[in-house]
Amino acid sequence: MITKTFLYARVSTEEQKRDGYSLPKQVKKLREHAEKAELTIDVVIEEDDSAKDGKTRKKHNQMILEILESDEDQHFNILCEKVDRLQRNLEDAQNIDNLVQTGKLTVHFSDESPKVYDKSANSHTKLMMNIKTVIAKFYIDLLREESMKGIDEKVEQGGYHSVAPPGYRNNKILKIIEVDDEVIGTNGETRADLIQEVFKLYATERYDVRTLAKELSGRGLVNRTGNPIGKSRIAESLKNPLYYGMVTHPRTRKLIQGIHTPLISKELFDKCEDVRKGKTSFKLNRKKFAFQDVIKCGYCGCSIIGEKKKKTIKSTGEIRYYTYYHCTKGSPKLGKACPQPWWTEKELEELFFIWFDNVYIDDEILDIIREAIDQGYKEDQKYLDAQKKRLNDEYRQNEKEMRTLYKDKNAKVIDLDFFQSEYGILRERQEEIRDEITAIDEYNEDFMENALRTIELCNSLNIQYLSSDIEGKNKILKMLYRTVVLTDEGDGFKFPFFNLAWENDWDTLYRLRQVELGGENNAEMKKWLLG
Repeated sequence: MITKTFLYARVSTEEQKRDGYSLPKQVKKLREHAEKAELTIDVVIEEDDSAKDGKTRKKHNQMILEILESDEDQHFNILCEKVDRLQRNLEDAQNIDNLVQTGKLTVHFSDESPKVYDKSANSHTKLMMNIKTVIAKFYIDLLREESMKGIDEKVEQGGYHSVAPPGYRNNKILKIIEVDDEVIGTNGETRADLIQEVFKLYATERYDVRTLAKELSGRGLVNRTGNPIGKSRIAESLKNPLYYGMVTHPRTRKLIQGIHTPLISKELFDKCEDVRKGKTSFKLNRKKFAFQDVIKCGYCGCSIIGEKKKKTIKSTGEIRYYTYYHCTKGSPKLGKACPQPWWTEKELEELFFIWFDNVYIDDEILDIIREAIDQGYKEDQKYLDAQKKRLNDEYRQNEKEMRTLYKDKNAKVIDLDFFQSEYGILRERQEEIRDEITAIDEYNEDFMENALRTIELCNSLNIQYLSSDIEGKNKILKMLYRTVVLTDEGDGFKFPFFNLAWENDWDTLYRLRQVELGGENNAEMKKWLLG
């Protein structure tokens, strides 16, 4: 029979490290015992639970799994100091005992009796093992109670007990949360500044969480993994009273005045709550505007939004409505912090029509573009399928880790503070993964239809635009442009890219139009276009 011997050393707290239970000391003592007991050590396992890295007792579980999955002709020894180093709950004890009773495992202890626990152990030895397991479990329960007392005391004094939400960061030395002043915004804003913008923009009643996530991601707000912040995270932040200075007790849900610096006022939070609960006159399905979600401000990078204004003609009493567009930072509610002027819809349309009139694609180029779109879509599809598989695999792995954490919490292997911290990080990542998968699915559904529709539009833009309703105009603009930046230079616009079709800019189509008008050599232009 093949025999394999594990030396297993573990510390579970920082205090144990300091009080003579350090891993090197355990290993040294166990090696000395192995020599006396004539045991040949094959594998040394050192496990540091005090690090709290989200992988509690991973090495222990792998060791037990190896024994469970081994061949029938294999036998194993585990050498450790005491019972509580190897098993800390009744489930562990049951697993170890099952392996011992089947003859697969013998356990050796260096510092307590029984020195050997194997299949031949009598009832007295088994009773002693069970008693020591119960004592170990009692110790874990006691630690948990003390941990909960610590959390309660911390929260009652206004401290925050878990992973800091966006806009704050954990100070691990002082064990408090502080304002996150890392500069990440496209205009030099800190992470805290951008979270403040979330509340300010939502309070204007012109954003839902989806458009807020899109707006703030465009301005540089990312999560801890560096990905654009998702709508679920935005929604969670809008409901969190921590931002106006209150801490929520994890068990009683009681609100307690925090010792951290608030990012917003209570009035702003309440305004956002009213908007979120539909207690305002404005509805979040918003009025539709032709240039909605199409234009960004060239001064500050914020969105240009539409607004209806009512005007009464004094001479006749007639009421007329006009549509104006302005930067979100140019709103009176935000103190008109941006110098971007207000534009009428007619003014914006006139600027767009200048480009509409000069866009043209002849049949030969049209066929080339169609082929390029099809090839590009197939290549993108392979990449996106691989990305989706990776995300789904990560999601399933996170679910396993969350179940393990929950199981360890119920078994009192980990304390509530650690569980909430690690579980919160995994849950946040799950939300991000769902957002990323949704974005991939939406891309798959819309790409070909929008791309082919876009190139068909190019030779009759004015006609199709003018004959469409508001939603139709908005759809046409979104198909044609990724983002239009509104500036005060020249004609007032910068058109970065022709949306979905290929990476050349609108100037390509403009120059092709000049070719048709006799301005340049057609063959040379097409050669330039095709690279």
